[in-house]
Formats: sequence, structure tokens, C-alpha cells
Amino acid sequence: MRSRRPQPGDVRIETARGATTAEIAARLHLAEPTVETDVGRILAELGLGDRVHIVIRAYESGLVRRGGR
Repeated sequence: MRSRRPQPGDVRIETARGATTAEIAARLHLAEPTVETDVGRILAELGLGDRVHIVIRAYESGLVRRGGR
């Protein structure tokens, strides 16, 4: 069975939880440049300026919750 490639949503969730690029890469078994590309795509897709805004949007939308996953 082939393992699936983590989706940008997976990167979005990890970013929203405050994980660094290196932490996300390790958790999702990706190269750091791949994570950086995914974060850039997320920012562009959502029209956001930086990773902090990904965190804010994730909390506002209910994608992540305080103290939980």
C-alpha cells in the first residue's frame, strides 16, 4: 500500500498549532522546502500575509481549538 502525501490541510493544521517548518517536515515526513511551498500556497489561497494569520484563521474557523486538536 502506498502512503499518501500529506495534504496542504495537514500543513495548515500543523502551522495553526504553532509548529515550525522543521517540526512540520518531521511530523509529516516532508522536506522543509516542500513545507515552505505549501505554507506559501496556503497564504496565497487565503489571501493572508504571514503564518500568524494562518493561526488566527484556523482558530476563527474552528479548524483548531485552544488546548486541543
